[in-house]
Amino acid sequence: MTKNICLILILFATLVQPGNIFAREFVAGGDFDYPPFTFIDKTGKPSGLEIDVKEAIAATSDIKINFQLSSWDNALSYIQSGKTDIITGIIFSEERAKNMLNTGISELRRNGKLI
Repeated sequence: MTKNICLILILFATLVQPGNIFAREFVAGGDFDYPPFTFIDKTGKPSGLEIDVKEAIAATSDIKINFQLSSWDNALSYIQSGKTDIITGIIFSEERAKNMLNTGISELRRNGKLI
């Protein structure tokens, strides 16, 4: 039970965008060529560690996430324009903070490995 609550809180924190606080369905963008974190698999399906984590959280919290992976430049444009609600694999910067809410939650990576 505690694990589910923690997962829900993490997902909620990553989903908060103005106007979407009470939504039950979200569109998540990200880079289509950033393995092992986000990529398009051989069948054309969004895959990777970040996809797996968000799908697991969504499955335990009655939230639906539709993944729309694209080039990184397009993913940034889509989150800024509101075409997507979530962006995966983004690192905080002052410039990005002008246009989007950063939850302060991110994975720690060292030598390309998720810690």
